Amino acid sequence: MYIPAKKHLKPTSEDDPLKYYFYYFPMGYLMRLRLYCLLSLLNGQVFPDFLEAGYGSGIMLPELTRHVNGKVFALDTHDQQSSVAEMLQTEHISDKVVLLRGSVLDMPFKDGQFSGIAAVSILEHIRDIDRAVEELYRITRKGGRVFLGVPVHNFFIWLLSKLTKWNYREHHVTDHQRIITAIRKKFVIERVNRFPGFVPVDWGMYLAISCRRE
Repeated sequence: MYIPAKKHLKPTSEDDPLKYYFYYFPMGYLMRLRLYCLLSLLNGQVFPDFLEAGYGSGIMLPELTRHVNGKVFALDTHDQQSSVAEMLQTEHISDKVVLLRGSVLDMPFKDGQFSGIAAVSILEHIRDIDRAVEELYRITRKGGRVFLGVPVHNFFIWLLSKLTKWNYREHHVTDHQRIITAIRKKFVIERVNRFPGFVPVDWGMYLAISCRRE
């Protein structure tokens, strides 16, 4: 898994967790593991087109371009596209990524536009989870895949929030169980990566979910 150098990335909001990716063990390790768990679900597959919903600082965009023949579209609500565009230029992939501003609740794309979509730590911030999943379903091509990363709400997340002095209850308004329920209404869940991998889903820290639209 490739991520850009720290000096090439800039936070796009006060809540951007970018700095944690470069902390020492265990925080930096756990943050990077989130991305690895999701990217491993791609399993080397190459898509004709792809969307990252909620790209943030763009930390995952260089890696995603390696899995796409065409362009990677990237959507987020923030207005810091220029700083992400600078990073893309430094990485020599500015011609492979299209940055757009918008919400996952109302995305500016055609029905069935994408064969692959990724959304890492986005859905837990959305109250109207059914609407968000409906939008993901709408823009996913039949047979296409959606890759989602969500934190598990339990004691471990509470402890992590205490260590980082970050109130997760204020920001994570939808828990993993509600997210999974909403996903199952529209998609077929094909595979779930979790860590730690040896514990039940509800006892873990993070889930990466691969879904298919039938």
